[in-house]
Amino acid sequence: MRRALDGFRGERVSRVVTTHSAPAPDLALIQIQRSKDVADARLLARKLKERHSELVVAVAGDFVDHFSRLLLHGSIEFDAACLGSPESVIPGLARNLAHRERWNTIPGLLFRDGAGLAEGSGSAVRIDPLFSSADYHPARYPGLLDGGKIKLFTLPQSTGHAHRGHYRGGSPPRKRVVRECRQMRSDLEQLHRLYGAEIFHVSGSHTPTEMVQGFASECLGLPFSIRYSRDAHVHELCADAVQALSVSGCEAVGLSLLTGSQWTLSDYYGENWTISEAEACLRHIRAHGLYLHTEFTFPCPVDDYHTRAETFRIVRRNRPDGVHITLPTLVPGSAWFQHANDFDFALSLKKFEAWVCNPPFAASLRDEATGLPFQIGPLRGNSVAALCGEMVAELEELEVAQVTGVAVALMARVSGFAGRESEYTRKLEDSALRLDLDHLRESIELFNVRATASINTIDLFPAVPVKKVVGN
Repeated sequence: MRRALDGFRGERVSRVVTTHSAPAPDLALIQIQRSKDVADARLLARKLKERHSELVVAVAGDFVDHFSRLLLHGSIEFDAACLGSPESVIPGLARNLAHRERWNTIPGLLFRDGAGLAEGSGSAVRIDPLFSSADYHPARYPGLLDGGKIKLFTLPQSTGHAHRGHYRGGSPPRKRVVRECRQMRSDLEQLHRLYGAEIFHVSGSHTPTEMVQGFASECLGLPFSIRYSRDAHVHELCADAVQALSVSGCEAVGLSLLTGSQWTLSDYYGENWTISEAEACLRHIRAHGLYLHTEFTFPCPVDDYHTRAETFRIVRRNRPDGVHITLPTLVPGSAWFQHANDFDFALSLKKFEAWVCNPPFAASLRDEATGLPFQIGPLRGNSVAALCGEMVAELEELEVAQVTGVAVALMARVSGFAGRESEYTRKLEDSALRLDLDHLRESIELFNVRATASINTIDLFPAVPVKKVVGN
């Protein structure tokens, strides 16, 4: 299995390198969003540098935000990392590409300086990707026209978080940044005009209530109908906000609840909301007929029979449509990482750095558990895997679907698997692991056909949307 995936990865990277062979590039920016992207990113950087010896490779993305220093220290393929928004860093790097002695004047740039790392200083230009519309033109994304990409577009409405807690970190800590609703509407219109796109996912769980409602209002004013899923937070979803979502085309909402134990939530995670607030939010979502996806973190060092029972109590009382179990993660800059012993984590920095730069192959939650670079309380990898297996088995007994994310649930519903989202997820994951390219291609084609209107007829026949309405 691993050899087959490595072969597939090598072919894909070779195609990218060939595409960018002429003219010779001077600077490459590679996005690394998850640990699963690291191997591909390192291979791509290595192959690009073999062909273009003077190329400078920078990295950015969610994973880089969290692990930039460890990643750069242990990955010689990368020359620099963007701390925060790459749009505010790359222009300065491009202007000084040939003058490494000036890199220390570029705010937000982390780079190699001899055997160590250095960080640029000064005041960064206030540019954030969330305040500018992405350019989805076919000239830049040819795969969007030839069927090579899934036409589920993610629109980020916010980044960062309003409350840090004990488990969030990053370097530097990301403050909450929220995008204007009118600009998001502009993205919707652009994507519909270019590709007939009608299915979207809105990311940014810490988007304020008024902006959640504001985006819903903009959706109602569109000259075409859309369907979308969105990330949300317990604090930001009041009854009025949920009602606004339900009439604006939103079909699915994803919430991270972490745990069902109030003590664990407050004292261990350091969160500032309550389980009672969470359950009220879940009831609002269910009352309006939206697909409810919840995410729990398990096991933490303080989890025991009682905290586990409290988590299942929430599941039984509120019957979410989909649940996803994630493992705890130590992020540099967080209280969990800086005071690992106090939170009962056994952490080896050398082992942790090796994991950041070479994440082990994981085909399942059990594989992830056995490959963790730290110890959770007295539990070793096999014990963590066994507990995760018991958690999943109990969810199956409750007939609660296990779905990777709320966007995947939306894909399933659009593809005709409403009520069978778990089946759709399992088929996709099995096809990816077996490299069943025929099934993956069929799944993508089916979704793309159902997710888009014919762009040849959009200008000829203006859409007349039929919205859900209340009253006379």
